[in-house]
Amino acid sequence: MGLATLDKAIEVAINVEASQRVKVQKKDQVYIVDTIEELQREVHNLQMIQAKPRQSKLVTPTELLQRIRTQIISYKGRGSLRGRGCGRERGGFT
Repeated sequence: MGLATLDKAIEVAINVEASQRVKVQKKDQVYIVDTIEELQREVHNLQMIQAKPRQSKLVTPTELLQRIRTQIISYKGRGSLRGRGCGRERGGFT
């Protein structure tokens, strides 16, 4: 094997190694781009979920609650609810 053949073999080996490095870098870049696109889709889906109006339980209007409170308080002072206990005295339970 001559010196020229040895130099040529070394050059080919270096080129093959460099080519393999380039392929690995391209695969890494493709993986990174795919990961970024997947994350963008995930973020978009999360934004769409947050933007959808949520169906919540109905809230009773404040005016209606205030009227019910007023009715309860007005009955409390009439004495109509007194005397309905189980024979309790003024001291409470004994």
